[in-house]
Amino acid sequence: MTEKGEKYVGKWDRDIKEGLGRVIESDGNVYEGKIVRGQYQGEGKFVDFETGVIWEGKFESGIMNGKGSEIIPGKYSYVGEFLNGKKTGKGKVEYQDGSSY
Repeated sequence: MTEKGEKYVGKWDRDIKEGLGRVIESDGNVYEGKIVRGQYQGEGKFVDFETGVIWEGKFESGIMNGKGSEIIPGKYSYVGEFLNGKKTGKGKVEYQDGSSY
């Protein structure tokens, strides 16, 4: 368990999370993927415990940046580009009823 109350399985480098790992945050959110200098960085998957929302793709400094997907259970899924954690540029949204844009 880390000082922030997180559970972490993975490699450490000088007491800093580094490499591939799995973090269960104190609020129940889960991240699995690459970690660089303690930050979610590179390919990974983040699941919000409270809402069930799933983000998967490229992370930079802990947020989605680049190609990835967002799944909001019971509503829609998005596959495309992210910039600073927000959907941007080219992408496709598919709703539960099968419609898309």
